[in-house]
Amino acid sequence: MDTTSKAPKHRIVLVSDTVFDANGVSRFIHDLAATAQMRGDPFYVLTSSPLSEARSEGNIINVRPLLKMRMPFYKTQFLILTPPFVSFYRHLRRLRPDIVHISTPGPLGWSALLLSRLMGIHTTATYHTDFPAYLRENLRWDFAARITAWVMRSFYRRMVLVFARSKGFEGVLVAQVGVRSECIVTLQAGIDTERFAPHYRRDALWEELGIRLDSLKILYVGRLSVEKRFDLLYDLASRVLLTCKRKVDFIFVGEGEVPEDHLQQMHFLGRQGGVTLSELYASSDLFVFASTTETLGQAVMEAQASGLCALVSDEGGVREIVCEGESGFLIPVHRPQEWIERLLEVIENDGLRQAMGHCAAMMMRERTFEKSYDDFMRSHEALYM
Repeated sequence: MDTTSKAPKHRIVLVSDTVFDANGVSRFIHDLAATAQMRGDPFYVLTSSPLSEARSEGNIINVRPLLKMRMPFYKTQFLILTPPFVSFYRHLRRLRPDIVHISTPGPLGWSALLLSRLMGIHTTATYHTDFPAYLRENLRWDFAARITAWVMRSFYRRMVLVFARSKGFEGVLVAQVGVRSECIVTLQAGIDTERFAPHYRRDALWEELGIRLDSLKILYVGRLSVEKRFDLLYDLASRVLLTCKRKVDFIFVGEGEVPEDHLQQMHFLGRQGGVTLSELYASSDLFVFASTTETLGQAVMEAQASGLCALVSDEGGVREIVCEGESGFLIPVHRPQEWIERLLEVIENDGLRQAMGHCAAMMMRERTFEKSYDDFMRSHEALYM
């Protein structure tokens, strides 16, 4: 039975603790909520954030946490230690969901799972983040990664359905997380092609940011952190700037610790969003992303939809987004010299870079967020067929 064009019959509440953070998961959840509200579908987001910009609006409900702490590796983000259990229970009673979709395996997610069990509500989840891999990258401590993997296995195995963000992570969910294959569905990747598109290019943006106009702009969007391989990108940027004959500026967008000794051609713009983020993508010339732990790679999709050729690692979900040799290049992170060679190649070859960027934008046109949203809703509706 095809439910793509039909309104969902069942009420869904999505629970997540990263609704107001600056990352791809947050943008994905906001897109879900906005699309549902536009269509009048019974879909709600329930979260708990202490951030000043976090507020209840439309179909997004924020309840302040009882106890929180700064994340060990992300000082701008919080871990919710004591979720507002009673308030969540009241909201769930009021909303009367048929399904609670949990988008975090942390304390907030466990609280939502317990409440759902007590109330007899089906639970589903999305495997957004490879936390064991993140811990290995940040701590270099396998014991912490093993404990985290055990917690995640206990969490995800209790779901009636688990969404993978890319085909490659289906095997991870079976082999490492212990989810039965019949309980896994790969969510069709989608991007807001109205928000991220080449027509947002605006060269005057660089003057406003104090960046020279006559240089080639290489963009990175993401946390400035170890698990994102920012250390590799920083080293690559330094080497390219010292050897490339062409005028080049590296633009880093995201939260994290800024190196004190960076070159003047490196520009750290911090957290960006809205139209400014769309313009930053479209006004740049090339995108780089070396993370090996992405379950999808939302920023890579946004860059390609904006018309940028992308140089990315050959590990993780990004492999399914970038078409090797057509919309960009997939490069092993343990081969920095190959990164340098590819970077210099696309910097110096305007025709190649622009052709790849055009190909990337055309490919992303087929991956609309509306298709992803329909896939998300259809998979939940199928639980009742």
